[in-house]
Amino acid sequence: MSRRLLLIAALPLAACGQQASEQAPTEVAATPAPAAAAPQAETAQGAWSLKDEGILTAVTFAGADSEPRLTLRCDRVNKQVIVEMAGTVQPGEEYSIIAGGQRFILPMVAAPSELPTMTAQVSPQQPILGSMAAAGTSFTLVGPTLDKLLDFPATPDIRRVIDVCSTV
Repeated sequence: MSRRLLLIAALPLAACGQQASEQAPTEVAATPAPAAAAPQAETAQGAWSLKDEGILTAVTFAGADSEPRLTLRCDRVNKQVIVEMAGTVQPGEEYSIIAGGQRFILPMVAAPSELPTMTAQVSPQQPILGSMAAAGTSFTLVGPTLDKLLDFPATPDIRRVIDVCSTV
């Protein structure tokens, strides 16, 4: 009788063990998602102009419509190159510049002005700035509010802004 009692008591336990193994999730090896093709940048249409007057040294890329798309200017008081562009930036949004095989994240913040503007302060010693000034090359601006990636031609005038900020 005690044998029968043990068998009856063991039967539900065995069923529980079987049930648990049937319901236990199986581990599936994670597979990496296929890499997306890198988006192609569109060449920005327009031209650079340098303004070097008294305390203002700035280089601006304006489109065919004469609207400034990107400005780099020297903040002589703080000895920083200011990267400025039209638009708004939200907390957590990331803008960056890709040049000379480097990627630099721009610490963009909203700037007080009549039109929505965002700016980033960059040390004049930051290597990405030198890459942006290298003749015959280009750099790409990347950001969430841009309609597309924009590829800007490099200009030696950026070197002027860097030099002014480095020697102030």
